[in-house]
Amino acid sequence: QVPRYDFDISVHHSTSAEGRDQLVLSALDFIPRPCIVYTTLIKTANSLYERLRKREFSRIELFTGEVSDSEERARVVDRWAKDEIDLIVATSAFGMGVDKGNVRAIVHCCMPEQPSRYYQEIGRAARDGHQAMAACFWWTKRAGHKKSSERDDLQTVSNWPCPAGKQCSTPLVDGDGSTVILRPASLWFGYL
Repeated sequence: QVPRYDFDISVHHSTSAEGRDQLVLSALDFIPRPCIVYTTLIKTANSLYERLRKREFSRIELFTGEVSDSEERARVVDRWAKDEIDLIVATSAFGMGVDKGNVRAIVHCCMPEQPSRYYQEIGRAARDGHQAMAACFWWTKRAGHKKSSERDDLQTVSNWPCPAGKQCSTPLVDGDGSTVILRPASLWFGYL
């Protein structure tokens, strides 16, 4: 058994959904494969999938709760297991019972509602013991935007417990507040 390496974890903040989406699209040009891209909302997964197809990503599949046909679900999982797909855009509907050892990256286009979901999803990478990365891209609500429950963004960082058991009131970010890198993800992203 090979010991599992630590993840490179990076978190990127934007002031708009479009800004976040541009960061995600740019990052996906560099992020190692195979990769799972998670969203919270099905409509965000659908939109991101279509944008990536327009950018000529070809070894890609979409997997959400709307994929209700068991044969279609099995086909996607089988292609993923056989390394015929490099990129899956998914909601949390993807991953349970899917054990692929060589996943190199997990990308979140949202801040998951709870740390347990985040840890579970990033834990789907590097099961073969080799290096992997996790990147989370989120944006903050500004006056005039819809309620966060209607958007695929940072639900609220205050839902996440702080290490001392207290509720966090602000995200853990550095400098200008745009990015915190918990390990040197710049090794993966040449542009950071």
